[in-house]
Amino acid sequence: MKQNPFIIKDNSFDPLLVIDNYCQFSGEKKSEVIKKIKKSIEIASKTFRKTVPKKTAKNLEKFYASPDYIYDLLDAFYNFEKTKKIKTCLDIIKFVKRKKAKKVLEFGAGTGQLCLLLYANTNASVLYLDLPGNTFDFAKWRFKKYKAPIRLIKGQINADSIPHAPFDVIVSDAVLEHVPDLPKTIKLLKKSLAAPGYLYILFDPDFGQKRPMHLCKMSDFYNILKSAGFVRIEEYIWTNEKSLASIFKEKIFTLKKCLK
Repeated sequence: MKQNPFIIKDNSFDPLLVIDNYCQFSGEKKSEVIKKIKKSIEIASKTFRKTVPKKTAKNLEKFYASPDYIYDLLDAFYNFEKTKKIKTCLDIIKFVKRKKAKKVLEFGAGTGQLCLLLYANTNASVLYLDLPGNTFDFAKWRFKKYKAPIRLIKGQINADSIPHAPFDVIVSDAVLEHVPDLPKTIKLLKKSLAAPGYLYILFDPDFGQKRPMHLCKMSDFYNILKSAGFVRIEEYIWTNEKSLASIFKEKIFTLKKCLK
């Protein structure tokens, strides 16, 4: 029997498998896919300016449905040493296992790579949520290929499609900077969390002409989370638990950052 390629061995996994998978899915030659990955920011920015003359929900959804955007997502795995993608995924898996999470939602799950890793290495029920389009179809194809019973949810740019089932952990890796209404999205994510629940969020700080698809600044992101009642307990982890222990952890975390 062929072994599941997403089972972690020697504290690692093959980050380039997603690129081979995309070549199989799309029918593109690997050399062409890699060429586009190397120009992914330029391709995505050009497509964004063309498809989003105004930042309406319809235009934004059209951009993310485009096959041009996926190369930017694949770049994180192609340049995995630079992006520290393996470490990021392993850290998230360790956290989910540590919290013994039963239900995990990946908000903006892209290629489905993290969902497949979570399914293969934890006991959690994993849900995938992203906008419909090329990337969504690719993830669906991957789940079928590897016989992973991961439920897919077609998202909406206004975040109204977030399910209200109580999730122990919601993960979002370089996604929230793309949403047009960050306060509303954070509010809906909080509503979908169990009590206590955890947001594991990584935020890409690049903002401006280089990445016009990034609509929110990191400072806005932190302020909105705090205003919504979230407490930061680790570098990328926030909780809706308002206990003294959580507040104490936040103060210790802040102190450590100041001492660096």
